[in-house]
Amino acid sequence: MASEDNFELPRELIDRGIMWQVVGFAIVGVTATTVLAIYSETDVLPFRFLEVATTKLSWAFVPTVASIAEWSRKMFEKRSEIRAQARREFREKERRRIENRIRSELESEGVVIPPEVAERVFNHKNGQDS
Repeated sequence: MASEDNFELPRELIDRGIMWQVVGFAIVGVTATTVLAIYSETDVLPFRFLEVATTKLSWAFVPTVASIAEWSRKMFEKRSEIRAQARREFREKERRRIENRIRSELESEGVVIPPEVAERVFNHKNGQDS
């Protein structure tokens, strides 16, 4: 991951997404080949459509398959971004909760922290960790 603001997928997640695509293509290929081998003597219309699509028109499906693969890759990236954003929000919320608990404990003991000291003590500016 590059940074909190400029999110990039780690290499292992990209490789995992590519592997899912490879496995998906392999399953489709094995299934289509099996169906073609088993039902090769059948004269049923759905089988004939499958036969023509896989043997004679496979080039026509390349853009469709490529767009589905790209869509699934983008969806995988978006889910990763959503999870990363949720983790960032959780960390920020937890940090504020701890900060508020410390402030309230100090105030209950009669200790008042000036804002400039609080900024140095809690080590943040404009809601971002320094």
